[in-house]
Amino acid sequence: MVVCPLNLDELRTGAEILGFPLDGVAVERFELLAARLYEANAVQNLTRVPPGEFVERHALESLHPLWALGGKAEGPVVDVGCGAGFPGLPVKIVRPGLDITLNDSHGKALVFVQRVVEEMGLEGVTVLNARAEEAAHDPTHRERYGLALCRAVGRVTVSAELLAGFVRIGGYAVPHRTAHDEPMPAEALASLGLEQEDVRSRGTLCYPLWRKKRPTPSDRPLPWHRIKRLGQ
Repeated sequence: MVVCPLNLDELRTGAEILGFPLDGVAVERFELLAARLYEANAVQNLTRVPPGEFVERHALESLHPLWALGGKAEGPVVDVGCGAGFPGLPVKIVRPGLDITLNDSHGKALVFVQRVVEEMGLEGVTVLNARAEEAAHDPTHRERYGLALCRAVGRVTVSAELLAGFVRIGGYAVPHRTAHDEPMPAEALASLGLEQEDVRSRGTLCYPLWRKKRPTPSDRPLPWHRIKRLGQ
């Protein structure tokens, strides 16, 4: 087993600053998540974040969207392109009452996610192996979520295209972006049924709060070969 000792003071203090004080169960789950992540990473490419940066870049940054919403996030939640479970797993750890769907098209990563979900004893978690642009057209997932998240999925136009179809009227899409990213044009958001309510920043990262105002047109999201060209 790969040992990944966490700086628990950094974890507890950082989470409390964001508005999410951790009880003993939550701390144990973060410790287990880190240990299993780097154990699996020794044979499978799940993360490039070194163990010493797990607390800041995986645990705490995953909570930034909840912080950006002032803690008022309503479920269910979908994490689009979750990879090894970020930001979705930390969100579930601090808000265990939120049902969450962890979506990715890479089955090997989701095998890890499913295993760690079961080992942590988390309930109300669905692991969805599907392409996001296809799952967003599935009636099971179409406009069913109060909050849609994504991290590291490309340009802001791609984030908006992939997230909008999952979000119900009144819900939010909140992507992880950097301060250097071009903002999403208002008219482009409106074409997806979204409206930017605010942008919250922490350090070099920013979190646009896209509120769902109207249904997303039935032909959106576009097929992937067209999504790839957005913003070029």
